Amino acid sequence: MSDDRRFLELAEVYLDDDLSAGEAAELRALLEADPALVQRLHGLLRDQVVCRTALRPADPQAIRERTQRMLDSWRPQSGEIAAQAVFARVDQRRRVALVLRWSSLAAAALVLVLIVPLVLDWARRPVAEPDGQAPVISALAGEVHLGALALTAPGERIGYGGSLRLGATGSATLTWSDGTRLTLANDTTVTRLPAAGQRWQLATGAVTVVAAKRPSDQPFEIICPDATVRVVGTAFGVRVVDGSTNLEVDEGLVRLTRTVDGVSSLIGAGQRIAATRLPLPTPVVMSVDHLAALRAAIAAGREPWASSHAALRREVPEWLADTPPGPTTVVVPAYNDGNPEHTAARRFLHQLMRPLIGLALAARLEGDAQVEAAARARLVAATSITLTGPDAGTLSNDMLVVFGLQAADLLRGLPSWQPEDSARIEAWIERDLQPLAERWQLNARMSSRWRGSAALISIAAWRGDQSTVLALMGDLRTSIAAQFTERNLTSLTADVVEDQTLFQALSHALFAADVARVAGGDITPPPVEWTRALELYLAGLGRSTETAPQQRNFLRALTGPRPWRSPDAAGLIKDTDLRYHTYAWYFPILVAHDPRWE
Repeated sequence: MSDDRRFLELAEVYLDDDLSAGEAAELRALLEADPALVQRLHGLLRDQVVCRTALRPADPQAIRERTQRMLDSWRPQSGEIAAQAVFARVDQRRRVALVLRWSSLAAAALVLVLIVPLVLDWARRPVAEPDGQAPVISALAGEVHLGALALTAPGERIGYGGSLRLGATGSATLTWSDGTRLTLANDTTVTRLPAAGQRWQLATGAVTVVAAKRPSDQPFEIICPDATVRVVGTAFGVRVVDGSTNLEVDEGLVRLTRTVDGVSSLIGAGQRIAATRLPLPTPVVMSVDHLAALRAAIAAGREPWASSHAALRREVPEWLADTPPGPTTVVVPAYNDGNPEHTAARRFLHQLMRPLIGLALAARLEGDAQVEAAARARLVAATSITLTGPDAGTLSNDMLVVFGLQAADLLRGLPSWQPEDSARIEAWIERDLQPLAERWQLNARMSSRWRGSAALISIAAWRGDQSTVLALMGDLRTSIAAQFTERNLTSLTADVVEDQTLFQALSHALFAADVARVAGGDITPPPVEWTRALELYLAGLGRSTETAPQQRNFLRALTGPRPWRSPDAAGLIKDTDLRYHTYAWYFPILVAHDPRWE
């Protein structure tokens, strides 16, 4: 038996006040599962009371006036008040039966003549919301209906259960006192549902929401056929086509939850996503809320992000004009204090990977299709490069993993990313990246070992393997504590400009910690030995009068919050220009310098 048919059977017994305890429980379950049924039952109860009132002996004019008063007394009730009335009667179950009997055909005819026109007129009127939370239709055009009422001018308020339907020529905007706006496109139908905040059912069509900041217990929700969009404060658009939900976020953060299985993901500014693609993969470096904050900072002209982004955009035309290399094998000899062949191999990879991460970031920030296509072409080129030689692992970890997976992570947040793209990256990891990272993690040298750790953490983060990320970070903290003895620190900080060993080791540990924080949720403080090493290194740089651009890029990556990052670094770079003059080793300003920290 269908739920609707069973509801009507139970409703009939309910109106006769003859529900058994079992029937009352069954009816309550149906009502709690579907708020629309509460409104239907509330309407049936209203009609019954109105009819009984009208049929009390009186002249026709008195019946008309009495009926109008009854309708007016029911008119202002919200969905919550209706629910209270309905459930109160359900729980009472066995009140004295008041069976409505028609005395004659004449009485029936009188009801039809005097009452039905009033009821129909009442039904066409929009429902007012007594608590002041109902939005106002502030603008409309074309074919717009509120319930059965065709609207010709703005000003109506939409209460619980109110349904707004727009035809092919229709458009409308709802506004709230806090500045929230809901704009409806043509061929759209929405219904306001009872909720502590704002809950709207989008049956079909498209809406755009600009939501003011709201308390966490009063969210703004759009209920679609296959997903729920939940927001605290942001701007986004959602479209339902043939029962499928598509979300596009302009500012802030939105949580999209698929109805069928409850799977959800946070969607950040610049993302366009269909509910069928949930869940989104865990980001490797830049979380969606970080990206949203970055876009907002750039749009507001905040520094250093605005000028860094402008410099990035200045380089994009040159990158677009450059053709990435085809499949090739690169021999990487040992560094040996400046081996020119090692330097040439590093330069070749840098010229490929620096534009890759730059283009991927620009595409992610702006949604430019041409830039995205260029970034994807470079990513394909990177996956076709084979590194050999004694120092292949160094450049693989430094360049291919750090830049490559970070770029791929940015690109897979865009709509064009397909399952075959993820399969290509996974094959690249298994074939080239992971074997070299595992070998380097076993290296006796601190900088090489932590290169391997950072690469493996990035790989695990890309795969969404949180437990491996956390386990690797635990090993890294143990390694840090063992490495940074006072004796080693004294030796390594003798000349911080010339000594690259500590710089490289700290850089890789910092990279690993940041990836683990974003992708693994690892907020465990570093060992005390890390803080000691960092303080000594920064003090050494402060004493130095020589130019050390690599160290300054490293310092920019340290200008975040404690405990892994040090605010003290900001004082050491305040006299340097903050232009985007290089894409840094690991954390350019646009990736590492998080606007949420300031």
